[in-house]
Amino acid sequence: MNRSLRLSLLVALLPAAALQGARAADAAPAAPASAAASGPGRDVSFYVAQRLWITSWDNVLNNAAVVLPSPSSTTPVIQSGAQHIVANLILPVTSFGLRIGRWTLSTSIVPSTKVSNTAVYGGTVSRSENDIGIGYSFLRNWSAALVYKSARISEINSVAAQSLLGASGDEKLWAVLVGLNAIAPIGPNTALTASLAIGPGKGRSPGMPTSNGNYTVGELGVSFRFPDFASNRLSANLGYRFQNVDFTLPTTTVSTTPGVGVIATGSEKGRSTTQGLVFGIGYSF
Repeated sequence: MNRSLRLSLLVALLPAAALQGARAADAAPAAPASAAASGPGRDVSFYVAQRLWITSWDNVLNNAAVVLPSPSSTTPVIQSGAQHIVANLILPVTSFGLRIGRWTLSTSIVPSTKVSNTAVYGGTVSRSENDIGIGYSFLRNWSAALVYKSARISEINSVAAQSLLGASGDEKLWAVLVGLNAIAPIGPNTALTASLAIGPGKGRSPGMPTSNGNYTVGELGVSFRFPDFASNRLSANLGYRFQNVDFTLPTTTVSTTPGVGVIATGSEKGRSTTQGLVFGIGYSF
């Protein structure tokens, strides 16, 4: 595969740009003299990438309802549980990276993006994500990365949960992911790309116990280098990306009888999914 193309496949496929940068490192062209490191076989380069992720976001809210605990019961209770909402978001993803030989350090940022939904307490919900990673290209068309990911959702409670239980507040999430990335050249300037990362995560919101979960992030796509523009250092990428967060949602059952309070606690499995087309450009220097 053309060395310039490998470096130009910069646009991050996983939460951080670590995998993309790492896979570019194994056969990259020499860096400019101003950025070159001393020593045989060592070279340094930098890259920046901007992507747009056109997503469908299936999110889970804490919800609550007044129910009868059993058919024979005459006293209702307030029971919390999960409620799914679906929103369409366009998420900008900005990535920066530093490559030194086969190693890559990188970060990517998804700024706070807001969407309106009448089911959410306050009428709007926003999300933001940040991550940092280190990647290593261990074979010509394969690379691996270790990524630390953090995210924030501005409101995770429904109108009913706030009204019945007084619940409101944001959720902060963090995870450590391990991923693999592969390239399949299909021409001198074009390559198919595939990535997958998994890892454990945790979530925390005000007044709730810390919840455990798992992240799964993957992408399939195609990358193209512009051979006659910007010294072969400009590339474009188009793909389909998904991100699943599987977690355990704490639940409570509260008596409607004054002075009794919580009468039972439990948990419920949930999944939040973000998926859709992603495209962008990257430049190395």
